[in-house]
Amino acid sequence: MTVWIMRGGSDRGLHEGEFIASGTIGINFGVYETAHRPDDELRREIREDFLLWNEEREIEMDDSRVDGVVNRFLNQVRSFRDDVQPGDTVIMPRKKSRGHMVRRGIIESGYEFRRGQIYPHRRRVKWESENVPRNSLPHSWYPSDQRTVFRVL
Repeated sequence: MTVWIMRGGSDRGLHEGEFIASGTIGINFGVYETAHRPDDELRREIREDFLLWNEEREIEMDDSRVDGVVNRFLNQVRSFRDDVQPGDTVIMPRKKSRGHMVRRGIIESGYEFRRGQIYPHRRRVKWESENVPRNSLPHSWYPSDQRTVFRVL
């Protein structure tokens, strides 16, 4: 069994409730069309969106740092699209609890693309009914790891 940490959108967890209510988990990373495309297309789209986002916030980064972020985002898109499998466990840290509480679920579907959604890349999840304390789980990860999608087991 594989266990994944998947964060519930934005830095304040604004979409955690939507994911739980809809029985899904999703990502964006600036990819607004299907992720079933060549890496160079995905990389270009992620880079353009990231640079626009930085420009709006007046953040300047040198090209090597931008490349690093783009590659990290691309790897997470590929993991979400290709590596996550039905039957895998997903743990979503609840940001409003500063990650001390989590919601656990089981992935029920393959990758799905839902055009027009804020988080258009989705997987269906059967969420457990209650949040549980992060320290009650047998899986450990560092809360400082800010990746949105990553494998812990």
